[in-house]
Amino acid sequence: MITGLGGPFVGRGQQKSLLLDLVGRTSGRSGPTAALLVGEAGAGKTRLVEQVLTEAAAPAPLRITGFVPEQGVPLASAAGLLHRLDRDDAPAPSTADHALDRFRLFESCHEALTRSPSRLLVCDDLQWVDEMSLALLRHLLSAAGADSLPLTLLCTSRPTSRAAEHLDALRRLLGPACHDVPLGPLDPVDALQLVHAVNPSLDPNEAAAVVGASGGLPFWIERLARAQYEPDAPDPSVEAWLRPLSGDAAGLLAALAVLGRPVHPDDAAAVLEWPPARIAVAATELLNTGLVVPLVGSLQVAHDLLREAARRLLPDRDAAALHRQVAGWLEREAEQEGPGSPLLLEALTHAQAGGLDATGLALRAARSPRRRLFGRAGLEQLAAVADASPGESPLGLELRAEVAQLAGEIGERRAAYERSLPLLDLLPAGEPRARAAVGTARYALGLNLSVDAARLLDRARSEAPELAWLQVEVDSLDAGRCAWLEHDTRTARAFMNRAMTAARELLRKQSGLDDASRGAYAEALRAQREISLMDDDLVTLAAASDERVEVTRGQGEEHLIAQAEAALPLWYLDRWAEAAVRLQSVLDASKAQVYPALTAELCHALAYTCYQLGELGRSHDLVVEATLLEERIGAPARRPVSWVRGSLSHLVRASTHDWAEALAALRSETDAETDPHARIRLRMWTATCAARFDGHGAAQEVLAQVARGDDDGAVAQCARCTSELRLQSVELYARVGELSRAADALAQWDAEHPAPLGRAAAQRRQAEAVLAGCYGRDDAVPLLEQARAHAHAAQLRLDEIRCAMDLGTVLAPLDRERATSTWAQALDLADQVGAQSEAGQLQRCLRGLGARGRRAATGSHGALSVREHEVAQLAAAGARNTDIASALFLSPKTVERHLTNAFTKLGVRNRAELATHLARQASSQ
Repeated sequence: MITGLGGPFVGRGQQKSLLLDLVGRTSGRSGPTAALLVGEAGAGKTRLVEQVLTEAAAPAPLRITGFVPEQGVPLASAAGLLHRLDRDDAPAPSTADHALDRFRLFESCHEALTRSPSRLLVCDDLQWVDEMSLALLRHLLSAAGADSLPLTLLCTSRPTSRAAEHLDALRRLLGPACHDVPLGPLDPVDALQLVHAVNPSLDPNEAAAVVGASGGLPFWIERLARAQYEPDAPDPSVEAWLRPLSGDAAGLLAALAVLGRPVHPDDAAAVLEWPPARIAVAATELLNTGLVVPLVGSLQVAHDLLREAARRLLPDRDAAALHRQVAGWLEREAEQEGPGSPLLLEALTHAQAGGLDATGLALRAARSPRRRLFGRAGLEQLAAVADASPGESPLGLELRAEVAQLAGEIGERRAAYERSLPLLDLLPAGEPRARAAVGTARYALGLNLSVDAARLLDRARSEAPELAWLQVEVDSLDAGRCAWLEHDTRTARAFMNRAMTAARELLRKQSGLDDASRGAYAEALRAQREISLMDDDLVTLAAASDERVEVTRGQGEEHLIAQAEAALPLWYLDRWAEAAVRLQSVLDASKAQVYPALTAELCHALAYTCYQLGELGRSHDLVVEATLLEERIGAPARRPVSWVRGSLSHLVRASTHDWAEALAALRSETDAETDPHARIRLRMWTATCAARFDGHGAAQEVLAQVARGDDDGAVAQCARCTSELRLQSVELYARVGELSRAADALAQWDAEHPAPLGRAAAQRRQAEAVLAGCYGRDDAVPLLEQARAHAHAAQLRLDEIRCAMDLGTVLAPLDRERATSTWAQALDLADQVGAQSEAGQLQRCLRGLGARGRRAATGSHGALSVREHEVAQLAAAGARNTDIASALFLSPKTVERHLTNAFTKLGVRNRAELATHLARQASSQ
């Protein structure tokens, strides 16, 4: 049994204040009240009660105290109380067991209590109090309630199943007068204070080690601090605590220590092959000594230090045997759960500890259909078994190959590449080695290792020249390598054409596609769509994307990738809302099927789509989600949408927060970017942000970014990137006063694109409208109205706001009332989407016309993302960040970020203003 060590009392300020208040107000109260202190062994329950009694200078309390050996002896726990109430002549248990005699005894105790000078009752270790003493306690409380007798109960208990029933009975009996006082670990600051109070000689690192090892429980803090705790060093006093155990109790404790987690008694019986009754007796002994605690019907060693001591006392041979027993039991349980059970990994751990060859078991786990659920930790565990397997054994080779493939599936590209490469020379020559070389080349491409990928692809060609479909796949991968890594579009196009020509010929000669040929053809279609994207060939892009969706049906991740890629052409057709619906559907499927790398890529793609639709909060949240996921898997999202990676968040912030700060961040991102494709996009964003928010003041930067973007286009050899930049430059030149350059750029673009489609046509219309407005042409108003109408129809809210802003500028000298109305409508829309920077510009425009400026209604819920709104509502209701994090399954840091965003968007400074703002808003709706 755990008892206090008599050290200084530290911490528990809130709980102590509550108890002092209850004890101090006993005499002035009508009826009973109680405080139920519940905590694990070592939490300091009894010590807290004694400290309260001392500080309150309370009269000696009446006591009911539970003891392990006397749980079955009637009224043994109440012996002290009976003595204090002058009931030394209490009936013997056999007599008192009679219902009438028991009632008379209980009533006489109540009468004595009414005459007693003490109205304070302490029930210690409720979990061991005998049944009749508990019945007496309930009777005294019930009678005190009926007679309005002031009585304060301080009750301590461990959270056992038996105690839970009696605690619930007390709660029902006392109702609101019953106060729960849960006692967990000490606050870290209090824990360190206790360490130094017990042993001032410990330095900060040693004190921190004590707190960490103790779990924050006062009993263990005192014990370790007094013993000069050293990690991994045995504590003789703890080990001495375990030695008096009976053989069965020691055996059960050893099993629990080896398992290392809570175990149901039935499972412990299965592991040890004991009958349930034998387990029950051993468990009772362990529970009574405080070495084991109950946890939702299971048994758990009370503290890590006890678990470590039990393991140290267990001979190595016995420990290995136990591990083997546990491994066998877990394998049987995994078979019942079905393929992919996480119990396989747990069984693997125990098989290794038991000295078994775990290769076969690891291979079963690695081939599980749900193996991606194992995550990085599971991968590392399987990799450790693979690395320890015999050098060239067939099972060992298979396991290493499966581990490499699993690494690739969960986005661990570096591990996949480094584990695949050494296997090539161990595989049979010909097709096995060729296919392995292709798979390894894929990992190299994902790591941007162009030279290594080229070497591996050449090796695949030479290993199996007779495999026509394999050659198609190799040429397709080489096309992507040349296009994205070497920026050699001409060579990429040649590889793609050769792959597609061969694939079409093979399709003509055979009746259907098997898995290998289907994968190769899908790869050829991917190359075709990427080259058509660079060539700005929308027709071929859409056709290749749709065909790839059909070809990849039933291929898991590849099919999801194909579906996502088929949604992207909708961007270029200006069908953003439709693209958002499709991407969200694929994102949901990717999360459900656990493809982390693809999930990150889809979050970025959907974030960019949402930005275009003016869903700024949702866009920001998606970028954050993707970025955090990339950090966890240790790899960035794949091209071609990775250019929206972290930088998109700066573009969002340019509208929702401080545009100057966002512009500086975009400049920094642009300077750091090494990929010319991504750099072109960043230059456009940087120049656009500068031109729209700073106007003529940004002329030098805009001209420089456009010029450097042209240089990047020459390096990337991408017609689409170059075309988008040149079309965007028309608006950029116009906004900074370079009208002749803008006109020349538009004329040149028109000459190269006589029949633009979709997004390009809309951007061309908007660019000409901006230029017409800057020139003051007569057709400026209808052109801007057309651009605004198209943006509205396409749900491109930011474009609609910008067109309305430009339209108002043209109308202001011509039709003051219409300009005011146009700007006011745009301001309402800016408020709805949370575009504070645009709203600020519009307010200044309205004030320039003499219209009454108003603060942007940033308090609309449209300014907040769904998650920000949830966090704001909980914070306004008084929830702490930790409470909000628990309720919404977020980290406290994420809650803090959402709350900061909400404060900024709503224009409030603290939680009080937030609550007032939301209440006012709710009343107005």
